[in-house]
Amino acid sequence: MKEVKTGYLIGVIFLVVGCFSFAEIRSKRHKISDIEIEFKGEGARFLSVEIVNKLLIQSQDSLFFQQKDMVALNEIELQLLDHPMIKTAELYTVPQGKLYVEIDERRPVVRVQGERSFYVDQFGVEMPLSARHSARVPLYYGELDKNKKQQMVHLLSSLTTDPFIREELVDLQWSANGFVLGLRSYPFQVLWGNNDRFSAKVEKLKRFCAYAKNQKEEKYNWIDLSFAKQVVAR
Repeated sequence: MKEVKTGYLIGVIFLVVGCFSFAEIRSKRHKISDIEIEFKGEGARFLSVEIVNKLLIQSQDSLFFQQKDMVALNEIELQLLDHPMIKTAELYTVPQGKLYVEIDERRPVVRVQGERSFYVDQFGVEMPLSARHSARVPLYYGELDKNKKQQMVHLLSSLTTDPFIREELVDLQWSANGFVLGLRSYPFQVLWGNNDRFSAKVEKLKRFCAYAKNQKEEKYNWIDLSFAKQVVAR
């Protein structure tokens, strides 16, 4: 009797394992029947559903489009992440054969104008210009090496936290004494220098802008914020 129960238990276990294996095989062999693409964050600006579809079509010969295993799914995600406009890509499927694709685009913080023109995002990653969308970001004039790029991204991440500067900042460039800023509503250039004493420099800049706005006779073309506790203007 004990042997019968043991045999029955083993049979049930094999049956359950077999059912799961069969279901997994059927799921893997079920080809993708539909694709739904969703853009996260600020939505689609540089990309579109059609562009992402083309990127996926390029992968139709891969194992993923023949059987939905996780290895192939991860491979497709990595291929999407190779695109310079894509920050994150997440793919998942449902048993009915539908593929869901969630895309988050990179967000540029500055546009570089030099021998090459391109965007840079908040992580220092370069992005090509796009015919689909022109981002409203400050311009950087001149060549940009890796060190200056990281300093600029760090500076912009600080500057854009202040609403006044975020609205006023139009362009920036590198000089021997550090970064020079151009403002939207004021004709003078601002020598910011290195990205130190941020709060003090912002306060000095705001006060000088308020002062210059009320000065009808005196015109300034340059102010220097790099000195502690004072603003040098000419």
